Amino acid sequence: MRAIVCARLVASMASASIACAALEAQTPGPYVTGPGRYVMTMAPLRVGVDPGLCVAVDPTDRRGVWWWEPGQSGCGTRSTGPQVFQADEASVSAAPGGATAVGFRLGTHSAARPFIRVRLLLEGDQMRSLDTGSRSAVRRRPDLAVPEEAPKARSPAS
Repeated sequence: MRAIVCARLVASMASASIACAALEAQTPGPYVTGPGRYVMTMAPLRVGVDPGLCVAVDPTDRRGVWWWEPGQSGCGTRSTGPQVFQADEASVSAAPGGATAVGFRLGTHSAARPFIRVRLLLEGDQMRSLDTGSRSAVRRRPDLAVPEEAPKARSPAS
């Protein structure tokens, strides 16, 4: 009888350990705590298209990714619209070390390469492109109402 009780106790502990590990893998990183549901880049990320993208993520929503091109003052404003764009084929998931993996498909307006896959990692107080290495600090924001502003003037091509 004692062996059966002991075996059940060990089995329960193993189940609890597996459940805790699964819950920990779904827990968003530290950038989620505090005010604001969305985590957004403060500067545009180079992701393979010019002029770079600003990105917002809802780390608690597995499809919660939005993007826009920056206004003159950076990612706190947008030059595209009429609003920020919900990302196509978006994914948000837990990554090792408490980071959050973010991915989406982006149209390029190119016949040769009509889409690119954008792969980002949100870790601590930064988001970075896994493909280009481009990084930006992030901040929390309560909504996606990013005001419109004209883009920075581009320098002439040499």
